[in-house]
Amino acid sequence: MSDIVDIENAEDEIEDFLQFIINYKDMLEQSITSMSNKIEYNKEELDEVKKFLVDNCKHDVEIDYVDSIKNGEVHSVILKYCKICNTVF
Repeated sequence: MSDIVDIENAEDEIEDFLQFIINYKDMLEQSITSMSNKIEYNKEELDEVKKFLVDNCKHDVEIDYVDSIKNGEVHSVILKYCKICNTVF
């Protein structure tokens, strides 16, 4: 009789653990959805802020050169950016 009780207890524990994992999965899915929505909103806000800065900053443009290596050859790349708002042109 004790073996039957042990088996039933083990089955109950497995069922409880399975329900815990299902709940945890649901929580992770909700969290990911929430974070994805927040990231999308923040990207849109960032785009608006960048546009505002491009349109309204009294840019102090700095021209710099950055060396780049491609296929073993060194190339200089011109980099133009605003020293005030860090916008890259």
